[in-house]
Amino acid sequence: MAIDFLSSRKRDQRAHERDDYPGKKKGVSFFLWTILIVLMVALNAGIWTFSLMVFGYPEKPFNYRLLTKLEKLEPIKKFPALSAPKGKFHTPQQIYEAFYAHSPQHLNAINALLRREYIRNYEDAKPVFYLRGTFRVYQVRELTKDDFFPSGIVLRAIYQDYPQVIIEYVMPMDEVPQQHFAIGDDLDIDAQGSSAFAALINVEKLRDYKICFTLVPLVYGAYGLPNGESIRLSPPARLVAGASFPITDEAIGEPEPALSAAPAPAPPPAP
Repeated sequence: MAIDFLSSRKRDQRAHERDDYPGKKKGVSFFLWTILIVLMVALNAGIWTFSLMVFGYPEKPFNYRLLTKLEKLEPIKKFPALSAPKGKFHTPQQIYEAFYAHSPQHLNAINALLRREYIRNYEDAKPVFYLRGTFRVYQVRELTKDDFFPSGIVLRAIYQDYPQVIIEYVMPMDEVPQQHFAIGDDLDIDAQGSSAFAALINVEKLRDYKICFTLVPLVYGAYGLPNGESIRLSPPARLVAGASFPITDEAIGEPEPALSAAPAPAPPPAP
């Protein structure tokens, strides 16, 4: 019986020693699983944050290219006149006074928001800034692949009754006809039809207290020219996010003082 007792103790001791190793392995496995779970949670949070940043700021170049490549952005809409985004129509003087007091940094934030709303087709957006009036064209050029709108024409014009207001009016179209606007033509964006809904997408302060407002129509279709003919506008198939604004060059075609019917008014006082 002594021999059996000693043999039994040795077997129990060997079994106990063997049980020590699985316990250690279980502790190591639990630690590794904990690290893996933490990494997965961090990765999931990073992906969620990245998605929010990409979808939340489609006006940024990388985000826009990624979203268009993944087909996660709707094309720019062709709004009917009766269902254009809600907005307020401003005179040149009213829109000038609305933006004159803003700092360049604040204008940068406003411009990003304006383009973001345009890219999103004004879904859940605040009322759109529309401008109306008759302007004298002093610069005309075709858009290129390096512009925010890669196809069409852009007009730079001045409001003669309030010459501190400069606009550039973008006219997106698939094919540019040989005959369109010329320097000295009047650009009327106070009429009914596609020209009535000229939405603001950029504000840029210039020298001599001037401000350049970039506008684009939201209602596309036939646009009457000063010579009686018409051209057909179409929404851009794609945009060049990150392209510089203003689209036109301030130094080209600067109008002579005689072009303005009234002297330049003093800027409004800062609030």
